[in-house]
Amino acid sequence: MSLRFAAGSLVDTLDRTLGHPTGLRLAPAGESWDPASAPAAAWRIPLLDDAGEEVGAVVADLGAVVLLGGWLIMLPPGSMQEQVAEGRPSEQVREAYAEVVNVLRGEINNTRLNPHVVPGPLAPYGDGPAWQAAPANRLDLRADTGLVTIRIAFLGR
Repeated sequence: MSLRFAAGSLVDTLDRTLGHPTGLRLAPAGESWDPASAPAAAWRIPLLDDAGEEVGAVVADLGAVVLLGGWLIMLPPGSMQEQVAEGRPSEQVREAYAEVVNVLRGEINNTRLNPHVVPGPLAPYGDGPAWQAAPANRLDLRADTGLVTIRIAFLGR
């Protein structure tokens, strides 16, 4: 069974969690993001079923990790810009971003017919399981925030 993702409920949950609109919208058709060829670093959090098997993943570009994590901990915009420019989110921002994904997993679990999932550890994007190159279900969100364009993809095996 493949994971399904509902853009509206995921974005609504993000906006409520962060306390303001993120500006995230469905990426236009034909604008799927390829993390392996992204100019900036990408990060992934696997979504694990009750048996510990990876059945999905949340993949985000550097900007999304920094801004979503930074907004959660109310980091000043200048600090977020510095982390994006340096190409590496701080440990606090990475932990906050992982918590944002943990909140989103509630929406994923509540989506009809989805298996129960828990997020695994956040790690820099790497090769990952082969299914990620052609996931059965994929949802791409993007936003132009004024600081940086952010991208986040929800992948389901």
